[in-house]
Amino acid sequence: MEMVKLLSSEIISSKILDNEKVGMNTILEKYNNGLEFIKHEIILPDVTDSELIRRYNKINPIVQEEEEYYFLKRYNLSALRNQSYLWNQSTDKRALVDLTGAKVIDEFSCYHTCGYYGIFRPSIEEVLCQFPDDALEEANAFFMYESPETAEDLHKQWDIVEAHCQRSRVRALSLRK
Repeated sequence: MEMVKLLSSEIISSKILDNEKVGMNTILEKYNNGLEFIKHEIILPDVTDSELIRRYNKINPIVQEEEEYYFLKRYNLSALRNQSYLWNQSTDKRALVDLTGAKVIDEFSCYHTCGYYGIFRPSIEEVLCQFPDDALEEANAFFMYESPETAEDLHKQWDIVEAHCQRSRVRALSLRK
């Protein structure tokens, strides 16, 4: 029995998504058994370690628990890149945040990779690398206010889910000092 082998892989279309830093390729794969598959691939921006740390030292994630908002403990570089900052928010929360007088600098779509569509695992790095350039200087915090929670939510963004990503909405904030 002959092994199935990929013969060719060709990008047949590319587009920029609603976050202008994120692109999506549509790829046609052809195999030696005559089958052809179309798949989607999300291209997220890269950020160097030093730039990620610079942004993280200036722009802090905020999480909501009940009706209150919190800053989180400080994370190391590996956790910034590889860990969902929402999964342990109850144990990682640190200081209560007063949003009185907070200014919304920008709201933007943010894309998060996932190995399985039923698990939402946004990393701080994913948010900070997709931050709008014009908000980077003024913002000092961010808050995710919308994310997929139901199967219907995932169905609404199915082309993104097929590319092993999920979309959230994030607010870039300027908090009072």
